[in-house]
Amino acid sequence: MATIRAAGPTAQRLIALGTVGSACLAITLGAFRAGTGTPHLGDLLPLLLAIGLAGCIVQAHRSPLMLGGKATIHVTSIPMYLAVVLLPPALAGVAVGLGTLGGGLVGCRVCYNPLRHVATHAARLGLVAVLASSAMRNAA
Repeated sequence: MATIRAAGPTAQRLIALGTVGSACLAITLGAFRAGTGTPHLGDLLPLLLAIGLAGCIVQAHRSPLMLGGKATIHVTSIPMYLAVVLLPPALAGVAVGLGTLGGGLVGCRVCYNPLRHVATHAARLGLVAVLASSAMRNAA
């Protein structure tokens, strides 16, 4: 019977690097594809919305809902959903990724998550946001 071995620290770092790299590549390609024309005041609104939603994700990580004595819930799905629905795909990925990264770094001191886990989780959610926003826009 084959045994399943846990990935070592080197494998975890490679997985984290690959996930973060693919997220950066997807966001960069989406930004190059979406960026056309001369910027004007209307382009500032999505950027301000992205900054606000990223801040909401960080705040949701900072102040979880307490359930009972020891259980807590981080309600980050609401600002993530709004980012996917209201923002272009590249900007949605950046807002969700940076908000999750900021929230993870804030909570890193409390639950002692390694930085590579926080970065991988943020990159993963950024990629999911890009894909979900792209799929939603293509379906409409």
